[in-house]
Amino acid sequence: MQTGGLTDQFATKLSLGPSSTYVVTSKGTCFVMGSSKDGLLGLGPTITKTLEPKELKIKDGNAKLPIQSISVGARHAVAVMQNGTAYSWGVNTNGRLGVGESDKVQIEWAPLLLPQTEGVALACAGLDCTALVTHGGLVMSCGRQSGRLGHGGEVRADVSLPKPMFGGLQLWRRNGHSCAQG
Repeated sequence: MQTGGLTDQFATKLSLGPSSTYVVTSKGTCFVMGSSKDGLLGLGPTITKTLEPKELKIKDGNAKLPIQSISVGARHAVAVMQNGTAYSWGVNTNGRLGVGESDKVQIEWAPLLLPQTEGVALACAGLDCTALVTHGGLVMSCGRQSGRLGHGGEVRADVSLPKPMFGGLQLWRRNGHSCAQG
């Protein structure tokens, strides 16, 4: 992929949203293109459309973090960084971003760190929820109160921070077989 003079990296992952495309490169750089009035681009409130790829920068302080993968939902996105942390942005209703309650801000225009998430291996943004799997196999979810969160009958409201599914579902793999244990 040659973007902005970058010839020393190549595309390794691709994620397609309803009106946007994300490309993650071999060096952990992410490029986004498309449009969104809901913050789905992650480029701030002044950029709601770009036909040319723009770099999505996720920072911890002043340090830019390399991105491992991105998943795009209907109105939000979540990224897993190479250091195992997760960030999300976009529409912040129903707790789908996993960043806690936000009574005043309905759109997060730039990536926010998901609290209580370390060692994240995989993240998936859904219609109105987010699911995460840690390197240790713990499966967590947050978002709109529904059966798809996997929290059982104990959830009677939206979940705004990632919570273990099924009381602590763990995924593991051994000898080429995958298994879940609760």
